[in-house]
Amino acid sequence: MATNITLKPPGRFDFRHPDEWPKWKRRFTQYLAATGLDQEGDVRKVSTLLYCMGEEGDDVLTSTNISAANRKKFDTVLNKFDSFFDVRENVIYERAKFNQRNQAEGESAEQYITALYSLVDNCNYGALKEEMLRDRLVVGIKDKTMSQKLQMMADLTLEKAKKEIRQKEAVCEQQQELQAGVNKPCNNLDEVKQKPQSRYKISKRGQHYKPQSNGGGARLPKQSQASMRCGKPYHSAPNKCPALSSTCFKCHRKGHYGSQCKSKTMAEVEVSTDEEEIFLGAVTSKKDNTWTVTVQLQQKDIQFKMDTGAEVTVISDKVYNSLPEVQLSKPTKTLYGPARQKLDVMGQFTGILTHGNHTHSENIFVVRDLQTNLLGLPSITSLQLIQRIDATLSETMTIIQEQFPKVFTGISQHIAQIVQQCVECAKYATHNKEPLITTQLPEYPWQIVGTDLFEIDKTYYLLIVDYFSRYPEVFQLKSTTSTMVINVMKQVFSRHGIPEIVRSDNGPQYASLEFAEFSSSYDFQHITSSPKYPQSNGEAERMVQTIKRMLKKPQEMYMALLSYRSTPLPWCGLSPAELCMGRRLRTSIPQATKQMMPEWQYLEEFREKNKEYKKTQKHNFDKRHRTRDLPEIPEGSQVWIKSEKQPIEGTVLSSAGQPRSYVVDTPTGQLHRNRSHLKIIPQQSGKQKKHPKRTSKVIITRSRAKQADTGKGDVA
Repeated sequence: MATNITLKPPGRFDFRHPDEWPKWKRRFTQYLAATGLDQEGDVRKVSTLLYCMGEEGDDVLTSTNISAANRKKFDTVLNKFDSFFDVRENVIYERAKFNQRNQAEGESAEQYITALYSLVDNCNYGALKEEMLRDRLVVGIKDKTMSQKLQMMADLTLEKAKKEIRQKEAVCEQQQELQAGVNKPCNNLDEVKQKPQSRYKISKRGQHYKPQSNGGGARLPKQSQASMRCGKPYHSAPNKCPALSSTCFKCHRKGHYGSQCKSKTMAEVEVSTDEEEIFLGAVTSKKDNTWTVTVQLQQKDIQFKMDTGAEVTVISDKVYNSLPEVQLSKPTKTLYGPARQKLDVMGQFTGILTHGNHTHSENIFVVRDLQTNLLGLPSITSLQLIQRIDATLSETMTIIQEQFPKVFTGISQHIAQIVQQCVECAKYATHNKEPLITTQLPEYPWQIVGTDLFEIDKTYYLLIVDYFSRYPEVFQLKSTTSTMVINVMKQVFSRHGIPEIVRSDNGPQYASLEFAEFSSSYDFQHITSSPKYPQSNGEAERMVQTIKRMLKKPQEMYMALLSYRSTPLPWCGLSPAELCMGRRLRTSIPQATKQMMPEWQYLEEFREKNKEYKKTQKHNFDKRHRTRDLPEIPEGSQVWIKSEKQPIEGTVLSSAGQPRSYVVDTPTGQLHRNRSHLKIIPQQSGKQKKHPKRTSKVIITRSRAKQADTGKGDVA
């Protein structure tokens, strides 16, 4: 019997993501089966397919040169789309995504397994599919203890790995439910252990707990109590107490330790656990009703002092003994007072706190001889008392400002003015980072290039990267002289053409007279970054890190470079080879011949994506560093140069011809420095210091050029 079912068709296919085609096709096939359209004729199924894909689907089908007869055959049309999308699939990229997929924070094991199955479908692993899934699953899970256990199983299969991981996660979740409100959350799959509670009267350190069988508030025998002088277990002979000859560091009297001193109230409390030590806040005995509040504990009114710096709630033994039928257990934290002396914690219990219409359950700690009950931040927040604290602070500040108006009038501006006029403050002050200046996209490939030297395993390499396509050239160097670097660059320029601009750092290879003559003879502009400011040559510096990571892997250098050059950049979907040559490179992975054909119709789209990418980069950088523009420095200004080991004085001669870059005269010579390295020295009347005037042109001496040519000095 036929059933009328109205189902929503799958959404339009996004042609910007061809790798999603298999998933979309499966969804569409399910839609045909669910609605009964799979029993209809081919013409209707083809029409439904093109309608669901959108207008671009019909254009793509036409571009495949399908005949009018085949256009009416559903299976043939599907095969045409399969062929169209298959040639655009980058297996290297898909495998990289799969092999970099780790279990995310908060992601369940089942969700992680499902994500891996979705990614592996596009990797073309063939018979190795299950093994690759097993390996990725084992090394990618968050629980490293389980990962190590699985790696030690010689007969481990994919199904066995999934079963072990699922069972471990299920056990952890069950333990969390059973131990809710008693134990800390189980953050890792292997955290399911819980120490049993002890039932004893006295610990090794003299802290006391009531037995579980004791229903009232009876005191322990005197022999089980701690000494009032040293805090250790009771001495049968008082003259044997080690504190008799000690001097208290608080009241400076003899006869007891500072931890047992009664002349001062506790000024602060800390908590120590196995993992960390936490400062709780201030506890005083001064009568200050501003910060006190009456809260019901176990249905009994108790006066607390609110302390937003405390993470636990603490009551005295006197209050505890007044509570009806409350059992103490071993404390999970250790409390410390002033000078880190340990407090006499009798134990803890789970208490019910009530204020108004709000109720909160929390572990309450009992401290012997505590003078002020302390209400911690968790209770303050849950009982909605934080608003009262804010109102109290606001009222207090208003009273102070009314009584001492002159103290606060213009105080911020006054402090800022003093700091700005302080020479020593300027010497050691730090700058805010300035907003990111992004590099404009060149008009064509190899118009602007960046170059740098780097070292891996005592071997030096030269990198040259195109600013347009991000296409890298890497060469191993026999030496680091200017001659060697120039010869390699000539080889690259003979293949890609001579660039208009070459960017580099101030390494000796690039600062030599020989390199200056090379730039002149080959007619390109050589721009160097500000010394000790590699960010201004960011494209090359970033590419160096990428290439270093590639070369450290167990893979041949040239195959690694081929893989990078043929992998699409994530932000634009085009590979460096396509942007540089207008075509894809042939790799060891089979590809259709049509893919190798050069095409440039995507150029305008690439420029727009590059513009958006740089805009996003700048936004993220400026937001992360809270950047702020620094004022320009006039010529003749006295500055501290902060890039050296110790700040040195100098005089700004001129701009260095680049954004935020200056030529600075110092007693030892001229330096080229970025604005972030310079701090203006406040001018003081009658104390202006002048250096001998020098020419603003930086001269490279013969001796320096010779040193650079021999490769001595630091390698960039």
